[in-house]
Amino acid sequence: MARKELQQTEVSEELKASRELAEQLEQTAKEAEAAKESAKAEAEELLKRREAEFKVQMEQRQQEWEKEMRERVQAEASEHAQAAEQARIHSEDLARLQAEFEERQRKAEEASQRRIEELERKALKAAAEEEGHKQHELVMQRLEEQLVTVMPLVKEANLIISELQRPHKLETKMHCELTPEGRSGSAVNVTAAVTLNGVLLFEWGPETLENRVYILRELLQRAEDEGLEAIRDLPNEEDPLWDPIEVERLIGVSQVLLEGAHGLEGG
Repeated sequence: MARKELQQTEVSEELKASRELAEQLEQTAKEAEAAKESAKAEAEELLKRREAEFKVQMEQRQQEWEKEMRERVQAEASEHAQAAEQARIHSEDLARLQAEFEERQRKAEEASQRRIEELERKALKAAAEEEGHKQHELVMQRLEEQLVTVMPLVKEANLIISELQRPHKLETKMHCELTPEGRSGSAVNVTAAVTLNGVLLFEWGPETLENRVYILRELLQRAEDEGLEAIRDLPNEEDPLWDPIEVERLIGVSQVLLEGAHGLEGG
């Protein structure tokens, strides 16, 4: 009986110990579950906090990136505007330089053309002066030749006329044609003017003068042989100092500009 009670007591204690252990295990399991839930909550909270921090960081990074992009776009726009302005200034400088070059080129060409024209005028003037000088030399040479021929004949004719006691007198005359510019031309003629009491009767050219002097020599020889009476009343055709008097005589040349007669029809 006592052994049976002892066994029951031992069983009761074992059951009690088992219940206590079960309770401890259950408590431990609850604590472990609570710890797990707490750890899970903490992990979720930490994850949420990290996600929030990451989101904030991403938003900040996005804002910074957008700001950087805006600044870069603005900088590029500013650089583009500066480049466009520089290109415009460069283009204007090129256009100005081109215009200045063309203006200098035009002035240089005009100056060169004026210089060429001036040199051409000088060359033409020099050629004209040279030609004029040559013509003048030819005229002077021809004049000298005619004077060498005419003047001695005029002097001889006056001596013979004086010996023959005739009232006539010969003078040497020069005729020079003028160019339209008023300068001496190429036609210069030397003649012998026959005058009577200072009145011009006619003029002889060198050939006529030479022929008349030859006749005067014959008359002088005849007067010496036969006397002056033999030659006083000579027929006109035998008198070397007679020529038909010129009714018209050239005394000068003039240029006259005439207007068309149709301009006067309205009057």
